[in-house]
Amino acid sequence: MVMRLFQSETVLCEGVTFAQFCILDHAASRGGRIGLSDLHGLLSVEKSTTTRMVGPLVRRKLMEKATSAHDSRAIDLVLTEKGNEMHEQVWKCLSGFLEGVMRRIPGDRRHEVLDALGIFIRSIRRCCGENAGGACDCE
Repeated sequence: MVMRLFQSETVLCEGVTFAQFCILDHAASRGGRIGLSDLHGLLSVEKSTTTRMVGPLVRRKLMEKATSAHDSRAIDLVLTEKGNEMHEQVWKCLSGFLEGVMRRIPGDRRHEVLDALGIFIRSIRRCCGENAGGACDCE
């Protein structure tokens, strides 16, 4: 079930997939602008897959394509006002979901779950590297 959440076609909230939310989140964390080519590494997918993931965000006017300020041949994705609002809505939705999950974990066991999640996250970081653009190479 957890793996389904991370599949690119699974809707997370507000009609946005988890992968699309990651794109919105990366853009938001970088001042609302991210290079299309940067997403390939961040998402660990091929260029054509990145283009397919971005298409619905552009069609829904959550992001706009713009020429990169650093390289006129490159494309940047710019978070629109509507995209920023959607990013905030999905964050609220995701936060509410996680709060609901935590409420269902017995109070005396929550620390165990949080400890296990910490171990899991550290393992992912070691596998994929601390660099957000690093490709994961664990097998």
